[in-house]
Amino acid sequence: MLATRLLLLVLMCVAWAAEARDVPVRYTVDAKELGREAVAGTSLSFELFAEPSCATPVHQQLVLVEDVAIMQRLNLVRARGANTPQETTELNHVLTGVPDTEALYLRVVGKGVVPLGVSCQVQASGVQGPAGPPGAPVTCGPNQAESGPTCVDRYEASIWKIDPQHATVIAKVRDGTVTLQDLQAVASQRGAGIDDYGSECPDSGNGCVDLYAVSIAGVVPATSVTWFQASATCRNSGQRLLTNAEWQAAALGTPDPGLAGDGVSTCNANTFATASTGSAPTCISDVGVSDMVGNVWEWVADWHPRATACPGWGGFADDIMCLGGASTTLGPGTTVRGGAANDGTIAGVFALTAYDDADDHFGNRGFRCGHSK
Repeated sequence: MLATRLLLLVLMCVAWAAEARDVPVRYTVDAKELGREAVAGTSLSFELFAEPSCATPVHQQLVLVEDVAIMQRLNLVRARGANTPQETTELNHVLTGVPDTEALYLRVVGKGVVPLGVSCQVQASGVQGPAGPPGAPVTCGPNQAESGPTCVDRYEASIWKIDPQHATVIAKVRDGTVTLQDLQAVASQRGAGIDDYGSECPDSGNGCVDLYAVSIAGVVPATSVTWFQASATCRNSGQRLLTNAEWQAAALGTPDPGLAGDGVSTCNANTFATASTGSAPTCISDVGVSDMVGNVWEWVADWHPRATACPGWGGFADDIMCLGGASTTLGPGTTVRGGAANDGTIAGVFALTAYDDADDHFGNRGFRCGHSK
């Protein structure tokens, strides 16, 4: 009898261990309050929930603040006319022994913890699987292309509003497996030919936490979007804006049709109408990225002293190049690449301007995201 009880106890422990997982979590808070109040020795309570109301925790763990990784600090730039933005810190930690639950929401409680956005923040990472072998390559998502050390979205970004309770769809957005059917079931598209981002995602990007940039074919790409909004929605999707150099490398080999750019047989450079993502099947770069010439200008991460001249490329290319001079009286210029549907011969893989404000939002400005492998 004793042996049987011991065997049952062992089996129960094994079953519990099989169901419990290590879960990486992240939580965005006010940086100044945390730095001022959460001194060494401060205990923070990490509480995980299976529903967005955060009523009954499924797991709770006390962690000393000095054991929490501060993985990201965003000193947000203030757009013209906007209030001074808060400095944000992202708390990162791996919680152990978490029950195997599909949807997880996190609340962190403790001295100095002032959450930004909602206090119950969705966690899309789910359970942490076993580590791969040392040096194992990171695989780009199905709607991405591999360009050197970077995973580049195949399609210009569309933006989708997804409420926090749809954690499974958010997780699919972040791992690159979301489908158009998934999005249409629970999300609403924003920026499809209209500036309808609203107070949930203002021009400054502050507080923009529920809008996600998605690389998917067959939809109207987001336009009338500021650099700040583009950066925020890429971040929400677990990515970032491409650097100028990354964009250039990924664009090489894309056809440059000039005035023949009909958006059907080749790139959309002379139709004066934004086309759906991926609708020009031959407008593909050497690495397999769509629509990097024409359709919409694409924000990249780089800022420069504002250009005051457009010297062009000389005999090298007929694409526009406005990176000449440097204003000493105006703010920085942000960089857009590739040209739009109305740019004809000046669109191309070398098309570049650096005189837009970061809070400009034109109807022919869009973007795409990516991440390092």
